[in-house]
Amino acid sequence: MKTRNNVRSVSIGIIMTLCFSVIGTLDKTYAESLGEQWRRIDDRSEEDAHSVLVDGETTFVAGSGGLIWSSTDRESWVVETAGLSGDLFDLVKGGETLVAVGLDGGIISRTAGGEWAARASGVTANLRTITYGDGIFVAAGDGGTVVRSTNGETWTAWEIETDVRINDLLWDGSKFHAVGWEEFVATAPVNGAWTVHPQIPLTNPLRIFESIQKLDEGYFINAVSYTHLTLPTIYSV
Repeated sequence: MKTRNNVRSVSIGIIMTLCFSVIGTLDKTYAESLGEQWRRIDDRSEEDAHSVLVDGETTFVAGSGGLIWSSTDRESWVVETAGLSGDLFDLVKGGETLVAVGLDGGIISRTAGGEWAARASGVTANLRTITYGDGIFVAAGDGGTVVRSTNGETWTAWEIETDVRINDLLWDGSKFHAVGWEEFVATAPVNGAWTVHPQIPLTNPLRIFESIQKLDEGYFINAVSYTHLTLPTIYSV
């Protein structure tokens, strides 16, 4: 699939890519693949789409204005809201609970097909990312802010020694990983403290770590320099 739009999120299942237009009226653009052939779906809106989650037969999209779009056929979409007006940047499912996080510490969740409800995060920093592992939801974002919850409703701070923006979180089956600005990498067990790891020696210093994935051996980090050059990195912890 060729596109001039910015790719924001990819979900595995029926693979769906979310984009937003960089010129003219903002729109959310969907594309899905059942193999090598991509099918484009345009559902034009004045809102941006930031993250996608495929849960069985239902696809959820988190976007600007505190909105969640959902669809069971990726043709017709239902717009849902929990009363937040700020953007939602990421969403995740843990057990039977869906949680989305976003601007100004915004968190919404819903359980077992119920309605979305706003939750008190206890923070005002933008929450950029959320993950789930071993019964724990963990969200993180600007200023080194990290919060955690066992049910998606009640949240507490999880202190970490940094003030940089955290862009992505990963649960690898035994510990959480956090990556962010200024080559930031930290790990933590479920019931332990965060360990901040020394900066990885790179030829291009002070790069932004955008995302992290688990490989068979080590971890894959998408690293972007301040000149926006993508330079993937593999490291082991």
